[in-house]
Parts: sequence; structure tokens; C-alpha cells
Amino acid sequence: MAALVLVGLVVSGPLAEEIGARAASSVEEALAADRLVISAVRIAKVLNVSQIVIGAVIVGFGTSVPEFVVSGLAAGQGNVGLAMSNVVASNAANVAPSIASGS
Repeated sequence: MAALVLVGLVVSGPLAEEIGARAASSVEEALAADRLVISAVRIAKVLNVSQIVIGAVIVGFGTSVPEFVVSGLAAGQGNVGLAMSNVVASNAANVAPSIASGS
């Protein structure tokens, strides 16, 4: 059985395992994001493309994929209303900062 000590509080059992798994996945995600950025910079240099362009593409892709997956799963399960509201809300959230900044 796993045990974990958090600020003097001993946590054991499934909760400790869950906390440990989430912490490990957070570290893995941070490392993967770092490798993604390094690889994108290398690709930009090889293709002689501005790093800003590559960064914008990666950020755009990274923010759009989860919305695409949610909309696809919702539509696949017959919940077209959720899929459509996700599309509308995500587009509004993406456009709002541009409008606010006056760009």
C-alpha cells in the first residue's frame, strides 16, 4: 500500500496512489511540453521560418485539439447541441482577446 506525507498529513491507499499518479503525469507533461518547444524551434530554423510563426501554429494547434476532440465525442454520442455550443463558445473565446486588444 502506498503512503504519502503532505504537510504533516499522512495519506495512504488509493488517494495516495492518485496523488502520486497526478504528480508524475504533471512532471511528464511539463517535460513533453519542453521537448515540443525545443523541437519546434529546431524545425523553424531548418525551414527558415520565423519562430513566432511556428509558436503561433503550435499554440493554435494545442488549444484547438481538445475542443475538436470534445466536439467529436459529443457529436458521436448524439449530443449535437454540446458539440455546437463547444464550437461557438471556443470561437468566441478565441476572438474576444483580439477584439479587446483592438487588433
